Amino acid sequence: MAGVRIFVVVVLLRWIQLASGSCQPGRFGDSCSYSCHCWTSCDVTTGTCSGPCDPGWIKEGGFCQKQNIALNKPASTTSGFMSDWYPSKAVDGDDDVHGEDRTCFHADRSPSDWTVDLGRDFQLYDIMIYSRHEYYWRNANSNIYLNNDPSSICSTLPGTPTNPVDVTCNGTGRYVTIRNPGTGPGYADALNICEVEIYVCSPGVYGVNCDKFCHCLDSTCDRLTGLCPGDCKPGWHGQRCDIGEAYLLSVLIGSIQ
Repeated sequence: MAGVRIFVVVVLLRWIQLASGSCQPGRFGDSCSYSCHCWTSCDVTTGTCSGPCDPGWIKEGGFCQKQNIALNKPASTTSGFMSDWYPSKAVDGDDDVHGEDRTCFHADRSPSDWTVDLGRDFQLYDIMIYSRHEYYWRNANSNIYLNNDPSSICSTLPGTPTNPVDVTCNGTGRYVTIRNPGTGPGYADALNICEVEIYVCSPGVYGVNCDKFCHCLDSTCDRLTGLCPGDCKPGWHGQRCDIGEAYLLSVLIGSIQ
């Protein structure tokens, strides 16, 4: 029992030390290891933002931990494009579906494709696609695949009109391709996309909405489950490294009372 009491004292001292610390603006959490991604500073303990997020970040549950990694990344097509409807306009940050050639991509023949290079491999999950107003049918039933492998389809756009459409693409990849196998004459059913947003969580954050935190030692946790591939940071425990010493302290104190 004496050993348990000593452990409780050590944990208590460490917890008091962490709780009494402060972070620089834009940082929060355990050892100030997380970035806020807020337009202004976030809560130094929880990381919640009172205002909007930085450009490219989406607010979910008060946190700005969900990032659109497709924003301003290199985009291309092998099927050509109409006049000024460049592939890059589908990742320019402007999701105006009425923007036409000002902000949308339009392939000039079928079958048609569009690809974005994310720069490195990411664990992906959800993708938001904005189609040109009243022309969703040009994108309907298009397939999404990763790493230039058309035999590995990770998602298919629905056939019924919806705009924007949020699809699930659960996989790891650097290149994301949307391909419409349409066979219509010319550009009649060629892709016509105004914006593509591909979401990932900030390191150490997981969940569909990127609003749960893990504390892995040397790497980020699984995007969906939160499971850590290795050890936890000091002071954290559990498969997701999300059980802090403050919680363990309360359990241990209760066990020796």
